[in-house]
Amino acid sequence: MPKVFDRSAGLRNRSRDLLLGTAGAGAADARDLVRELLDHGLDGRRTARPDGDVVLAVSELVTNALRHCAGPARMRVVTREDGLLVEVHDDSQHPARPRDARNDGTGGYGLHIVEVLADRWGNRRTPRGKAVWALFSWG
Repeated sequence: MPKVFDRSAGLRNRSRDLLLGTAGAGAADARDLVRELLDHGLDGRRTARPDGDVVLAVSELVTNALRHCAGPARMRVVTREDGLLVEVHDDSQHPARPRDARNDGTGGYGLHIVEVLADRWGNRRTPRGKAVWALFSWG
């Protein structure tokens, strides 16, 4: 598994960062980290969404970043007062937006899935590209 950085700052806001590799390994590692946090690392809190929904949304965010950017990506998972925040940073300056699904069924569903599964989502510019985020409120 790639290197995971734990940036704990008390119980209020805690984050874990994951440097992502290739598309397959990166998405799998991101899913594993989020499953681990959902199972053991949220101080007994649960999101309002089923764990599988959170994991699927994270997988879509990571896959999109690795598919559409030229360089490495990074995922940050933050436990906040209002919920679990997942950010995926990449080097692309193009904002993420839902697009029409392909006729052959091979793509275009990712952000539509995130839109349905997350309580809120969006993207913002960063000095090195952008961050696409999804927030899953506490249940």
